[in-house]
Amino acid sequence: MYKRALRLTLCCEDDALCQQALAYATAQSQWLQLRTQNHQTPLDHWADLIITIGRDEAVFSPPLAGHQQHRHWQAPAQHALSWLERQLDGVIGGLRLLSRLDDEKK
Repeated sequence: MYKRALRLTLCCEDDALCQQALAYATAQSQWLQLRTQNHQTPLDHWADLIITIGRDEAVFSPPLAGHQQHRHWQAPAQHALSWLERQLDGVIGGLRLLSRLDDEKK
């Protein structure tokens, strides 16, 4: 496996959406360590990747530590949970690919 699970913090304007995403990603715990956080709360430096989800990227301007990256996703108005699940599946797929590449080097 790649060195360790990705530490991911989701910050959503819609807290219910983040909680549902947390429940979905928990099944993928081998690849992700996921936290959710209210978008109005200051972020800690635990996460490797911070994904903010909402309409306006300007609302989210988290100060980042040197090891952190930030991405902003604009969720569609309808079917937001299934869209978010597909996005998380894409992140997990990338981690699986890194794991396979790491195994090939051994």
